[in-house]
Amino acid sequence: MRKSPSQPQSRFIAAWVVEGRGEFLDEKGKTWPLKPGCLFLHYPQQVHRVIRRAGPWLEYSISMDEEVLTRLDPTLLVKPEKPVSDVPLRASRIKSFERLHLQLQKGLDVFWKLCEWLREALESGQSEKNPWEEARRKLSLPPFENVEKALEGHPFSFGHFSREFKERVGLSPGAYQRQARLSLGREMLRVGDQKVREVAEALGYADPYIFSKEFRKMFGHPPKAERLMSLG
Repeated sequence: MRKSPSQPQSRFIAAWVVEGRGEFLDEKGKTWPLKPGCLFLHYPQQVHRVIRRAGPWLEYSISMDEEVLTRLDPTLLVKPEKPVSDVPLRASRIKSFERLHLQLQKGLDVFWKLCEWLREALESGQSEKNPWEEARRKLSLPPFENVEKALEGHPFSFGHFSREFKERVGLSPGAYQRQARLSLGREMLRVGDQKVREVAEALGYADPYIFSKEFRKMFGHPPKAERLMSLG
């Protein structure tokens, strides 16, 4: 575990977790879990601590004078009693956050742009599809494309996605897709009258032998035996 300093901050900081896991301890001692997509806010003159778990950690942050909080209060966008919010990671949202950071470094007043970003980000957290559930859906349904192709458009790099997916689901994306694919094949053999070759083709296998080999490895018997068992 890596802990950040717990001294009061004199600036308002918005930090967005892109990679890694940890906890945010607020001034009242409440613990908020941190994971990719969590936006956490440091309020001026409040004691807080961020505990980062072992492993990669990446966050984007914007630091502004504490007077910005006075300007933010009327917008109702930030609430000290809820310092952590879920903001789905999207490539376009990451780029807009990076632009805000660069403009702030140049000394530009980005207050209203920050308000616009916060509003869009916080509202999206309530309405957007969970990217992990969407990824699981794509991997578990036909046409069972190449894993990298099936996940095009996901906000993470494939390597980052694979690590997070395995931590959340317990299987790599490839293993998860293979399990879903073979389980569907098993069901098709049980209730349908298609030949093993036809089932393999329906699942996207170019070679029925590969389907049979993977099926035996997962279930302990070949596809033909599954058909016979289903017939009693």
